[in-house]
Amino acid sequence: MRRHGERFMFGFEGKASSASLEDMIAGRRVSGIVLFSRNIRDARQLAALCAEMQAMRKKVSELPLLIAIDHEGGAVHRIPRGATRFPSAMAIAATGRVEFAERVGRCAACELRALGVNMIFAPVLDVNTNKNNPIIGVRAFGDDPEIVASFGTAMIRGMEGAGIAAVAKHFPGLGFAEQDPHLEMPVISRDAEELQRQDFIPFMRAAEAGVSGMMVSHARYPSLSARPASLSQAVIRDLLRRRIGFEGVVITDDLGMEAIQEHRDAGSAAVKACGAGADLLLLCHSGTEQINAMADLANAISTSKLRSDQIKGSLKRLRDFKEKLRARLTGPPPAAGEEGEALAREIAESALTLVGDREKVLPLRLETGRRLLVFFPQAGPLTPVEDEVPALDRLAEIIRLRHPSAEMVTFPLSPSRRDLDAARQALGDADAAVVCTLNAHLHRAQTELVDEIAASGKPAAFIAVRNPYDAELYPPHAARLAAYGTDRHTLEAVGKALFGELAPRGKCPVALRV
Repeated sequence: MRRHGERFMFGFEGKASSASLEDMIAGRRVSGIVLFSRNIRDARQLAALCAEMQAMRKKVSELPLLIAIDHEGGAVHRIPRGATRFPSAMAIAATGRVEFAERVGRCAACELRALGVNMIFAPVLDVNTNKNNPIIGVRAFGDDPEIVASFGTAMIRGMEGAGIAAVAKHFPGLGFAEQDPHLEMPVISRDAEELQRQDFIPFMRAAEAGVSGMMVSHARYPSLSARPASLSQAVIRDLLRRRIGFEGVVITDDLGMEAIQEHRDAGSAAVKACGAGADLLLLCHSGTEQINAMADLANAISTSKLRSDQIKGSLKRLRDFKEKLRARLTGPPPAAGEEGEALAREIAESALTLVGDREKVLPLRLETGRRLLVFFPQAGPLTPVEDEVPALDRLAEIIRLRHPSAEMVTFPLSPSRRDLDAARQALGDADAAVVCTLNAHLHRAQTELVDEIAASGKPAAFIAVRNPYDAELYPPHAARLAAYGTDRHTLEAVGKALFGELAPRGKCPVALRV
């Protein structure tokens, strides 16, 4: 079963090396390990862990262990301390400056390479054409395939140029999805012509740019295949390999996701994915599933359920890729050329977008002691892929530095009637309000609060702190900002804009009806 371990990349539990981890790497000889926040305390610990894992790998192979991580910026960022949290992809695109994407790619890759990570599951090349998409949103560069392609390939150049393997995702595109594959299988009901015109373009450009890997989604595309993309020969072999001409490594999304698990077990899925043409099979969580999937694949190969030429082709592709990666990683990592936090700050300030301010509410002009209320929702991570808890109380602190008497009013992501009554009562004799919404277009009860405050007639600024589509729900005459995320630098930029220290100059990279 060892020789079939090369077809797998596994996740594991814990922040330290263990006998079970060594068995994965040196015993079962998996090609790679994917890291999550559950594995990382800080940068120093991560570097030590990566070094230990490579030492385990070296006992059985001169080729490097693939060590991968989701590192998109925004809310998808696994390292709590010691690596720059850049603004979201949509924020980068809102600057209008493609060079920012390349600089972020290079800077992020240099930071990660110094810690021992050699593969990044990014950039997201989905074209977010469905504003109610529950899983992509600001993870995408926008809703225009040409913009997504330009910014995405620039980020790939930055990452690959620093020696890290970039993995574009989620082929052939999740931008039109209405379901989250972590929870159920999305069905992308677009005809082949629409997919070609909208969704494929960024992935075609990424292939031309020489991206190392492509991650295939678990969505089903009826116009392409009856099977999920990750298990479909029509999608992987016929479309990605033959029509698009991609020669790099094809990786499945996590085969433990509900999109797959509700239809078949991980072992059956692994066999189907291999038969469809996937090179590397991703299983992020369950140790039992990982062992069973490896056994099922070994059995399928030994009983000739899979073609030997396909197996040999994938193994050769993986080995050639690792040889190239080893050559790229020889010697010290290149210098990033700039400081990550300064770059993140520059992007956040360049991205902030003034959607409208017909009544010239901004900047806020409040005398000391005037009553300013700051309304913001409290929520955990918005999707299963995220680690970030939107810490909007940080914005409250930023505002208080500029207006010490500001008062904070929190409400749930989906406020009840009681919450709305409490907010109305708090508004009382306030002189002005700042209202933050968090994907209110998906959690519509927040709009009742927006309407209550707008109807009060008090000066108010409304901030779409995550997906910019919230701005469509604000009064057309109101002061409306789109921030594209809740990272520290983005919230600092919002605070500066509210009080006239920064003129918002971003342009929203998705169409808004405002």
